[in-house]
Amino acid sequence: MAHTSTPSSHSAASTGSRSPRLHGHVDLILIRHAESSNNVLFDAYRRQHGADVPESVYLQVEAQNRHPDCGLSPRGIEQLAYLSRYGWEDYFVKAGTFPACRVLASPMQRCLLTAQAVGQSLQLRMIGPISIHPGLFEEGGCYHTLPDGTLVGLPGASWSDIRQQFPDFLCPQGPTGGWYDRPHIESQLEFDARALALVEWIWSMQQDALRSGYQALVLVTHGNFMSAVLSTLFSGQPHQTLYKHCNTGHTHIELFSTEDRNVAVCQSVNKVTHLLTQRRLIGGDHSVDDRWIQQFMARR
Repeated sequence: MAHTSTPSSHSAASTGSRSPRLHGHVDLILIRHAESSNNVLFDAYRRQHGADVPESVYLQVEAQNRHPDCGLSPRGIEQLAYLSRYGWEDYFVKAGTFPACRVLASPMQRCLLTAQAVGQSLQLRMIGPISIHPGLFEEGGCYHTLPDGTLVGLPGASWSDIRQQFPDFLCPQGPTGGWYDRPHIESQLEFDARALALVEWIWSMQQDALRSGYQALVLVTHGNFMSAVLSTLFSGQPHQTLYKHCNTGHTHIELFSTEDRNVAVCQSVNKVTHLLTQRRLIGGDHSVDDRWIQQFMARR
């Protein structure tokens, strides 16, 4: 599967007076976070009250119990143990090793914890520390549901707290508040615009990689956002196609550039090679039970 696009005039990767566009190829690896405590809310409720719980009840359970910036479930912690030891040999069989790479992560707790495990598995190939990218957060942002049903934005963890918890990460020198700066839940239009902007940034990073000498860009982020990014890369629209990912599932895209166009090539989607010896740890991509299709249809 491949998709070509012509770089826009405002893209950081486009031809301009500053520097010519470089021809070449960079690998993009997208990794979904490990299973979070929010991921298992409805499953636990369903085990207690039966399988035929209606959607309206799910929404109520989620609103009452979800954490705005949750940590990991016990299964998620187990998933990280295997991810941290993953050798990535099946990605670049011909080369024999994972290429030099940069690793960036969402500022949300479940991704920061997952990025630590990724860093352990890729530490010999990483160029610089893991960086936190403020734009990689999940759809909706950091928000809470008030008793009357109003959805309000929350600032999220402060940058100083994140630096203290993850001292080896490269953290933006942002304001003293949290990483989420909106008083409301992220709207659909805002989410789509962020996905489009992130794809522009990915192509600019592809050019940065060609100039700087690293060969892969690894992003640790979220299921819905990964789907929107992939849909944008291959169709030009954030919600044209749905891409499901298990928790800690990873996708490999090749990013080719020529003088006048970008070409995205799909190598693999939703690999969980690191969990194949422990299949009880594989989960998070069931179309209905994990609400991928419900959320996807609600956007269209």
